[in-house]
This record gives sequence, C-alpha cells and structure tokens, in this order.
Amino acid sequence: MNRLARQRNYYYELEELWQKEIKIIKKIFEDPSQLDSKVLMELHNYVYVHCNSFVNKISVRNQDPGNHFYTALNSFVEDRLRVIIAELEVILVEEQLLVAYASHWEPYRKSCEKLDMACRYLNQTWVKKERMDWWRLETHEVYRTAMIRWKEIVFSHLHKNWSLVKAITLMVHQKKHSNLIYQVLKSIVELYANEEKQTVPVPNKLNNVFEDAVVIFFQKETLAESLVDAITLVVHQKKHSNLIYQVLKSIVELYANDANQAVSVPNKLNNVFEDAVVIFFQRETLAEFQKILASNVYTEFKHFLKYACLAMPEIEEGEYCTKAIKTRVATELVETIGKISSSKGYVQAILGPQQSLLAKAIKDHKQLLAAIDRACEDAVNKDSTINRKLNPPDLLARYCHELMTRKVPSGEEVENELKRIANVVEYLYDKDLFIKRYLHRLIMRQVKETSVSDEHESLMVSLLTKKFGVDVTKKLLDQLEEIGISNNVLEHFNTHLADKGINLSFDFRLKFFSNSKFAIDKSGLILPWEMQKPVEAFLAYCKSQYSSRKVEFNYGVSSGEVTWYMGQTSYLIEASTFQMALLLQFNQKDRFTVVELTHNMGINLETLEPELKLLVQGRILTCSEPLNMSAYVDVCNNFVSRKRHLNVHKTAAKKSKVQDKMDQLSKVQRNHLITAAVMRIMKKMKTLKHPQLVQMVIDELKNLFRPEIRDIKEAIERLLNAPNDTYIERSEDNYVYIN
Repeated sequence: MNRLARQRNYYYELEELWQKEIKIIKKIFEDPSQLDSKVLMELHNYVYVHCNSFVNKISVRNQDPGNHFYTALNSFVEDRLRVIIAELEVILVEEQLLVAYASHWEPYRKSCEKLDMACRYLNQTWVKKERMDWWRLETHEVYRTAMIRWKEIVFSHLHKNWSLVKAITLMVHQKKHSNLIYQVLKSIVELYANEEKQTVPVPNKLNNVFEDAVVIFFQKETLAESLVDAITLVVHQKKHSNLIYQVLKSIVELYANDANQAVSVPNKLNNVFEDAVVIFFQRETLAEFQKILASNVYTEFKHFLKYACLAMPEIEEGEYCTKAIKTRVATELVETIGKISSSKGYVQAILGPQQSLLAKAIKDHKQLLAAIDRACEDAVNKDSTINRKLNPPDLLARYCHELMTRKVPSGEEVENELKRIANVVEYLYDKDLFIKRYLHRLIMRQVKETSVSDEHESLMVSLLTKKFGVDVTKKLLDQLEEIGISNNVLEHFNTHLADKGINLSFDFRLKFFSNSKFAIDKSGLILPWEMQKPVEAFLAYCKSQYSSRKVEFNYGVSSGEVTWYMGQTSYLIEASTFQMALLLQFNQKDRFTVVELTHNMGINLETLEPELKLLVQGRILTCSEPLNMSAYVDVCNNFVSRKRHLNVHKTAAKKSKVQDKMDQLSKVQRNHLITAAVMRIMKKMKTLKHPQLVQMVIDELKNLFRPEIRDIKEAIERLLNAPNDTYIERSEDNYVYIN
C-alpha cells in the first residue's frame, strides 16, 4: 500500500469519528439547556481521541488529525450560519427581521459556550501549537472562532444590504420593540469597532462610517444619530435600563472575543460610547454582581465575571466587590459556626466556603477568591462570643488529639482530615498558641502511648513545617526525635536488666526526654516499696551511662495500672502515679487517717486531696466528712461493678490551670520575640519610619502569631528608653539603629 493510500485510510477513520462527534454537536445546537455533563464529557473524549489519532504514524503530521476536526467544525458552523442568513434575507418586514435575528443570536451564543467546554483539549493543545506559527494566527479557540464566523457571515451580509439598519431605524422612530433593537445593536457595534485592522482610530472610523449612513438611519432627522448615539440617548432618557444593559453586555462579550486584541475592552468601550453610557454599564454591572451574590445561584456567575472583569478591571482590583463577597461569606460563616457541635464540624464550616459553588464560580479571579480566604481568616480570629467559647487554637489541637488517639477504618480519612486542620491553622493569628497546645498533647500521647499511628504524627508536623517553616515547628520536630531517643534508652535499659539478671516483677515503660518539657515535680512523693525497685534500677543505670546528667522523675504526668482483688473478682485500675502510691498503702491495712497517708507519701493535703476525691468518686475508697487531716480513709469493701477496667486517672480539673499558665508564658515569649524582631530589622535596615518598622515586624512574625500594634509600640519604647544600653533612637520622623 503506497503512502497516499495509507493517508486515505487514516482520513477515512477520522471521518468515522467525526460522524459520532457531529451527532452530539447537532444536539448541542438544537437545545443546549437540555444537555448534561455526561454528553459534553463524551464529546470531549471523542475530540481527545480525534486530536491524538495516528500520533506515531510517520506519514501523518501530528497536527493533521486536529486540523481535520477544526476544519470540519468550521464547515458545520458556516453551513449553520448560512441557513440563518438565508432565513433572514427573505424577511422584508422590519419588525419580523429583528425578532428572527434576536431569536437566533442567544441560542447560538449559548450553544457555542457548551461546544467550547467540550473542546477544551483542542483549545489548550492543538490551537496553542497551531498559533506558534505566524502564518496560522487566524486559528482561534472554538468559541472565538464561532463569534468571528457570525460576524463574517451574518453581520456583514445584513450590513451590506442595510436591511438590519433600516429595521432598527424604523423601530427607533416608532419607539417600538426596544428589547429587540438592542439585542441586535451589539452585533453592529462589534462590526464597526472591532475590525481586524485598527490602523484608523475607532472614533474616526465611526465618524467616517456613520457620515454616509446618517441619511439611511434617520431620514426624517436633520441631525442624524449614529448607533452609539441611539444607545446614549436612551441612557440619558433613563428608559429600558435592563434592555440597554443586556445589549452592552453582549457588546462587551463580542469585544472580548474579537480576533484583534490589541485594544483592551475598557478602551474599546471608551472609544465607542460616551462617558454616560460607560458609567451606566459600570453601575448596572455592580448591581448585577450584588444581585447574583444575594441569590445564591451561581450557574451564570462564572460567565458574567469573565466578561465583566474584562470590561471593568476594578471588579477585581477594587474593594467594592471583594468586600461584598467577604461580607456575604462572613455572614454565612457566623450562621454555620453557631450551629456546630463538634470539632470536625468547625473545620468543615471554616473550609466550607473554599469548596462552595461561589468559590468555583470565581476561581479564575484570584483577588475575588482571596476575599473568601479573608472572610475565613476573620471568622477564626475575630474576638467574638463564639470564638471565646470555642477557643480555636485549643479546639484544633484537641481535634488533632482525637484523631491521633482514635482508631478509624481508613488511615486515608485521618490524613485528609489532618490536611484540612493544617489549612485552618494557616488562618490562625495565634499559631504559636496552637503549636504549644499541640506540643503539650503530643507529649502526653507519647507518655501515655495513646497515639494510634506514628505516621500520622509525622504527617501533621510535616504539614505544619511545610506551611510555616522549621523555625515555627522546631519544638515539634525535636519532640518527634525525643521519642526515638527515649525508645533507644529503654531498649538499652532492658538489655542492662537482662544482663544483670534483674527482674522488676511488673511492666515498667518509661519515657526518657533529654530536654524537660514539664515543670519540675516538687511534690516530694515517696514511692511505696513496690514501685521503688524499677526507679532505683534506672537511676543506677543512668549513673553508669549518663554520669554528667541529672535524672528526675515527673510523677505528675506519669500513670499506670494496678490490679485490685475483691474476693474472687479482680479489677484493673488505670490511675495516676499519685493514685497508685495511695492505693498501694492499703496493702498494709484497710484504714488510714489522712495525716498518716500524707506522712507515708511525703506530700501535703493540697496535693493529696484531688487524687483522693477521684478515688472516692469512683467508690474505690471511702472517706469520712469533712476531709481534713483527722479524717479516716477506708477501702470500699462492698464495691461492685460490671466493668473490669476502671479509669480514675482524670485530669480535667487541671486543664484550665495548665492552659492559663501556657497563655501567660506565651505572652512573655511574644514580647521577647517582638523585641528581637525590632532589633533584627533595625540592625539590617539602619533607618526606618514608624509605619515601615511596624509592618516589617508584622510580616516577620506572621507565621508564628499576629503581633498587636500596641505591643510593637511598647517594644520600640522599651528599646528607646533602655536604662543601660541604647539600641535605637529617634531622629525626626525616623528610627535610627545605633551600633
């Protein structure tokens, strides 16, 4: 088979594929509103196959299959437009001509939009490659090509025989069917103002064209008005506002899809229309924007914004529209957050606007999309009753703790939820508070061995590090390394016990942290003899291995399990170290006074009381009233429970005190960080004005927390008035660094 025969076979196969495509394309042009996404996706797949046919065939150029589809599609569109112009040509009654013209235009435009969506692959690959060659610049995306064909076949033909102009002129004089007139006017403005050759300025071109057309347009008027004058006149008369706006929108769309894009859409509007018309269009566009935003129906919002932003860049660049979106989203967030009852619901509520229909509609406009982020950021950080109640930094850290300690069927579900939490943390101003709370709970999970997956722990720290940097998450990274060191020490300790033949008689699982993350335990607890053996063994091991280090046990965060035998029934009690020490006292006898317990355990009543109350509430011990040094404490000999595993190690009463202490430390640390930031910036910049210095401090610390301006001012004043050393001084309106 020779080369020509092979090519004929290739194109025969392409024709078979085109027959499948043309069936769907005809459906699109028959009724685009009835098509679902599956049909468009089917056409998209056909187009993809069409463009990539025979890519490995040497005898066929890579672009030829796409060219075959593009040419066939052009022929189909041209044939369809010829049918339309043939129908319009024979209409002699002006009113009927306008009705027919308008009835063809809007369905054609909507069908072209659907077709353009289905041909996305062709637009993004084949058309882009074609336009790389200067002699193929007449190749355009499907939608723009369809608009240009309408101009060439329909607009130009009707303009040559003046039938459309005559119909419009008559209707204008009769003041009838204004809506139809302005549906047609958009095409005429496009024809005159957007020719491919722009050697003549648009105003001169309009004057040249309408000078001869004045007699035809307005035969009974001594001062003829051009098409643009007609639109301007109606604007000044404040009539048919909705109709005029629809016409102007169509004109903007035609300008935006014109083959020649050397002149921007705003400039085209300014060249063609008076200021009053442009102002009218801008006002109506903003009103339409608000209307769509309030309706919660965003199906046409993407199309509206595409052309509105081209005609009015201030929609994206200005504050009016971004503020409107932010206000809308903020209102919805307040309502949603007010209804939530869980941490997961809070995360979903904050991230909900990002996946909303509104966000999808404005995804191509970054400034508008950023307004949604700012609304979410304000919702998380606003000093409101809801946020004071929820405490977002603590809520998010608590939710992470729940995910890390809860067994779920799918690890992927946890990973996705952790990613969402990290996205919410990114909105927080008080990231340092979240990090502190997360670190505290991370350590508790490591101490109590309640973490379900080490991979999830590493993933969360990795996500935070990626977003905020190593400087912010250094303590978290160090803590993950600490648990590795701890496991290594425990392994060597167990080897040491085996080598020495030491049997501890129970499971002793310690956590050895080289850097203390807790306050030093000053309770003075004396362990009962049953618990002393492993402690003494470990101290002896550390003395031989780490002679230069001081080893301290933190009983306040330690816990364990004690078996309680009640007759023939045994119970496993999960308790704190203090509670274990207290319960083991009753191996000696069944009754103690409080003074005896405090003496035996080496602690005061203030330390003993909360631990004792939890055991009394659990009905494990009984205590006479009132609880004082002379009160008696007994074992509850009539204790009965269906549960065999009892948990009396509750720390809820301590959480608020721990959190308050963490917050106080955070405030002190923040002041130090702000002062250090001021010093670093002044040392680098030497001279700065006050607003510049404040903004640079905020920018430097924003990944950790959002410093208050008053705190920055106080830090500057402290440096200005330092009693011993002077680091910066005022010089007129500037701050100057002193070496």
